[in-house]
Amino acid sequence: MHWKYHLTPGDLVKVSGPKMYGWGTVRGWVRDKCPSEDVSFDETDLSDFTLYIKSGSIETEVTLDQITDYVNEEDRETDIPLMSEEFRLTDGIDQSISSSR
Repeated sequence: MHWKYHLTPGDLVKVSGPKMYGWGTVRGWVRDKCPSEDVSFDETDLSDFTLYIKSGSIETEVTLDQITDYVNEEDRETDIPLMSEEFRLTDGIDQSISSSR
């Protein structure tokens, strides 16, 4: 469980919850939906921490208790997930590139 507190933007996470099931890329922490820094670790629960993620055209917030697996950005096996992410973020291939061939 320790890894859940150290997720960073670019990490790939598997989400299982009422709103979403699947993989998404961490965009960042939702600071106003996380405990303040002066709260002790023992006083917190995984559901107290919220991440902003994006998967395809879906952008949503999930709590750490909904994260079931992850892959660090630098541990992705190939660049393909990153390339496909760029494809998803731009809503497809640039038509000027594909039509020039």
